[in-house]
Amino acid sequence: MADITVKVAAVLDRLLVAFNAGSQAGVNVGDKVTIWRSVALFDPDTNAALGGLRMQKLGLEIIHVQETLSVGRVADLAESDQLYAVTVAGWQRRKQITQDPDKVDINTVLIRVGDEVTISTTGVGRVEG
Repeated sequence: MADITVKVAAVLDRLLVAFNAGSQAGVNVGDKVTIWRSVALFDPDTNAALGGLRMQKLGLEIIHVQETLSVGRVADLAESDQLYAVTVAGWQRRKQITQDPDKVDINTVLIRVGDEVTISTTGVGRVEG
């Protein structure tokens, strides 16, 4: 398994994101995707830079691949804000994507064009085109 670092090329809807790498870069249907956010940390007393953290924003899975682009669908499941949740077999709500900072909540993640992405390639799978 190899990791490919790419970028978000477009947010297609609440569950789908396009990336700027495809089969030419080794991306396959079924590959796992992580969209990251970087956080700069500063000392509260001196304001000196302490470094940065790279934290996972959202997990996706590649569902479509062309030569120079791929599309991922949200894989992360939504969190319940209820103590007990009724589940229906075979169906689970997924987190959603927004480009509007005012709509971010526990189950809605802000994704922007240019966000850093890691695609973990399996080396197997099929290319759709």
